[in-house]
Amino acid sequence: MNQRCFFTSLILLSLFLAPSALSAQFYTISGKITNARLEPLALVSVKVRDLPTGVVSDEKGHYSLKLEEGKYDLVFTMIGYKPQVITLVIHGNEQQNILMEEDAGQDLSEVIVKGKTKDRSEEIIRNVIRHKDQLMAASGAYSLDAYIRAVQEDSTQRKGRKKKNAVPDSVVNRNPNADLLRMSMAEISLHYEQGAPGRYREERKGVAKRGNAESLFFLSLTEGDFNLYNNLMKAPTLAAVPFLSPVSYPGMAAYRYKMIHITTEGNRKLYTISVRPRQLSNVTVEGEITIMDSAWVVTAAHFSLPPYHLPEYDHFEVDQRYSFVDSVAWMISRQQFTYYSKSSAGKLSGTTTVSYTHFDCNKTFPPRYFGPEKSSATLEAYNRDSLFWEQSRTEPLTAKEIRFIHYKDSVRRVVTSKPYLDSMDRLTNSINWRKLLMTGITRFDREKERTIS
Repeated sequence: MNQRCFFTSLILLSLFLAPSALSAQFYTISGKITNARLEPLALVSVKVRDLPTGVVSDEKGHYSLKLEEGKYDLVFTMIGYKPQVITLVIHGNEQQNILMEEDAGQDLSEVIVKGKTKDRSEEIIRNVIRHKDQLMAASGAYSLDAYIRAVQEDSTQRKGRKKKNAVPDSVVNRNPNADLLRMSMAEISLHYEQGAPGRYREERKGVAKRGNAESLFFLSLTEGDFNLYNNLMKAPTLAAVPFLSPVSYPGMAAYRYKMIHITTEGNRKLYTISVRPRQLSNVTVEGEITIMDSAWVVTAAHFSLPPYHLPEYDHFEVDQRYSFVDSVAWMISRQQFTYYSKSSAGKLSGTTTVSYTHFDCNKTFPPRYFGPEKSSATLEAYNRDSLFWEQSRTEPLTAKEIRFIHYKDSVRRVVTSKPYLDSMDRLTNSINWRKLLMTGITRFDREKERTIS
């Protein structure tokens, strides 16, 4: 009898709780938060008024939270942007995208780190942010020429069985060019044109690759945009997720700034400011930025990318110089990327230098000028002579790079010479029992470019 009463109580209790359980169904409210330039905003606070519920947008500007059916006020706030309140009636999954409006006059004093002496770093960064839309608009549509030189050295040991007649290490080490055997290099000369955001194209005027150039970084301007004036620095060949610029309102919530030193150039002061993430993140960088007072422009920057976010590299740093070009705009005039990856077998290290010249700002391009093709090469690009490269190089070659070019060119001259090609043809056209029984006979006529097997 007692057991029957116990089960009866359980049934009554479940019937009593069933309506409550059904009413406690949650729905997903999600969306993307951007600014007026449709750039995603990370670290935006999304809170539900009168509830402790809240989230923060991710590096792509996405947010997501779960709420029961009902009416709610969602409050979106971020330093440097006007708060927004959105009222939603929830009765199913909802998608609500948000466009945040900048508020340059907002008091940002709450993010200033208190110390024994006043540090003006955040005030200086804020002045740059307030002027950066004007700085970026000054160039308008533009074109430029770029010279890229990428050099890489590979000290990793190749796996595999040693050949019976392999050259001993002692002989290799006596080779005066032994240090060049694992080196690769590429030179690119190109013309780049930029219209509206996302509308650009480049034409490679000269291409010279020596050694194993497949793994070299940044052989095209389309491989990444590291301009600090953008809220996000995108480098899809390095990482799928963009990096948050320290010179942005979202960056002010993600970074700590500290004055390192102040120098004078003419009648202007140059402030060098240290930039450090407030917390561990895969979208932040770390380094230094130099800013000119009064003009409030970035003149130089040096920063490293988070290694745990780079699948191919253990270390990656960027060094930049900004210049006043075409008498109208401040733009990147030189970049250098230094990187390496280590393994138990050795180390792969490289440096890519990019210099930008012949800026032509505020251009007018005809309608439909920019098509789907982003990068192309001229017919003569891969056959440029030494005179072309002497005129195109805006960065001097090092002594080792000069040796490497001479070494590779001398090897190429040998393997493309008629005596060498004739000797290879004789080997190809020779007849022996192994060919007769296993691979067959091949006759190659180089003059007629005809092969008969």
